[in-house]
Amino acid sequence: SCASGSPPPRPGWGRTRAWRSPLGRRRGRGGWRRAPAVCPARTPRFVPRRSPSRGADTEHGKTPQEETDHPCCLCCASEDVKAHCRGDLQVFYPELGDVGCTYIPKCHQYRKRISKEWRDPEIKYPRAEKNKSYVLIMADPDAPSRSDPKFRFWRHWLVIDIQGSDLRAGHLRGHVLTDYVRPTPPSRSGYHRYQFRLYEQPAHEAISLSPEEAASLGSWPLERFVEQFRLGSPVASTQFLTQHHND
Repeated sequence: SCASGSPPPRPGWGRTRAWRSPLGRRRGRGGWRRAPAVCPARTPRFVPRRSPSRGADTEHGKTPQEETDHPCCLCCASEDVKAHCRGDLQVFYPELGDVGCTYIPKCHQYRKRISKEWRDPEIKYPRAEKNKSYVLIMADPDAPSRSDPKFRFWRHWLVIDIQGSDLRAGHLRGHVLTDYVRPTPPSRSGYHRYQFRLYEQPAHEAISLSPEEAASLGSWPLERFVEQFRLGSPVASTQFLTQHHND
């Protein structure tokens, strides 16, 4: 995986079950389409943007070199982003496959589709213990932008009481405290990190959101929530990066 410094997994192994031809093309609902390329190098290079937008400071105003050289590259993230990818937590979106530690490519309107069309991703954790329960959190620490994260954390998904046996099989069943909210980074706000954290749920712990927390998605005190319900450190975590589809 990208987290270990190798090229990202082949896209196309999400829930769409698209078939990949030997020529690197995919036959899906819209006919034949060339699949995103994998990273040509294990360690991505970065170059300054030609017209950096104000407030866009992901990777300090830089954009993946592979995105310039290969417009349809599912590019590996940089080392500081990879530091959040631990424990083999897998996040599958249609056509892209596991997006852990990658930048969502702009080609084929993938950024627009992840923001406006695709439903919640398939979550899989092969190391889950069958008889244990887990908590999944998806949050954006870069709201409204990475340079001014005054609404950190923006809660995108919160599911508790997930059985380990379901996680191993890629079936996310549990009690949903916050319905999945698609990534919608504002225009000209740069890349946002969409982070997934998986915690082992303490036995007999009644986890809930306060009325104040439930009333708003932004400025969510994630660390306080974790401490309040004694979740400890994540057993696994990952993230992907994307920006507004018109940027």
